[in-house]
Amino acid sequence: MTVGSPFICDYGRNIYIGDHVSVNMNCTFVDCNEITNVQLYTATHPVEFAERYIPDLDSQSEKFQTYALPVGNPCRVLRKINGNK
Repeated sequence: MTVGSPFICDYGRNIYIGDHVSVNMNCTFVDCNEITNVQLYTATHPVEFAERYIPDLDSQSEKFQTYALPVGNPCRVLRKINGNK
């Protein structure tokens, strides 16, 4: 387990963490009682075709090439993927 600093908590005795956990910097645990059922997810996902499923881009699909990474609203091409220029 790793914990980055700064790490802030109220008591420290109501925190239970499993193996292979990494708590990044600027994390605050309000543990005046037992903390239960916390789920944290990453904000990124694989970009390359071999690593992800690509759904149909429905009405936006005509605007973008097959080998591009569209993002945002309004949608724009962030970068090409799979070595395409």
